[in-house]
Amino acid sequence: MKMTSGRVTVLGVTLMSLLSGCGVVGSGSGDGGELAEFTVSSPAFSDLKDIPDRYACAAYGGQGKTLPLHWSGVPEAKAFAIVVDDPDAHRGTYIHWVLANLDGTTADLVEASLPDHAVQGRNSAGQASYAAPCPPKGERHRYRYTVYALKEKVPADQVAKLEDSLPAIAERTVARGRITGYLGQNADS
Repeated sequence: MKMTSGRVTVLGVTLMSLLSGCGVVGSGSGDGGELAEFTVSSPAFSDLKDIPDRYACAAYGGQGKTLPLHWSGVPEAKAFAIVVDDPDAHRGTYIHWVLANLDGTTADLVEASLPDHAVQGRNSAGQASYAAPCPPKGERHRYRYTVYALKEKVPADQVAKLEDSLPAIAERTVARGRITGYLGQNADS
């Protein structure tokens, strides 16, 4: 299914508010203030460091598995959502994965796992699956793994489409945490 340019623009604006460095605009907190932040880490890499190639696409010799993640310092949450994106993609932020409705008591995502009762939304390729990091050869991209603490689960029908899932997550977000990794090489490296 192709999106019209108007839908892409609306999606881009939504992505910018959802994925920006300063917090979710119009979050479910109801107070109009900044979101609470919590810590997201991974045993596979440190924040702002290189993601091991094994987690990349096949073009980088990777297996395309999801990274293991851990989060802590989270205020009370009924559910969690995870969004993986590449803000350095040529046509704007590329969404690699939308995963919603992880149980509110969860504090870990196990490598290559899909937690029980979690729902995958569509990514920028239109697939309800994880797309491993895969920057074009000669380019170095950032990959952001953002975990959102939600005040309630997202209805399954609002997770199905990318243009619906991100605003639905934003509406319910009470806090968030992020770890960012790099993959690829600059052409002059």
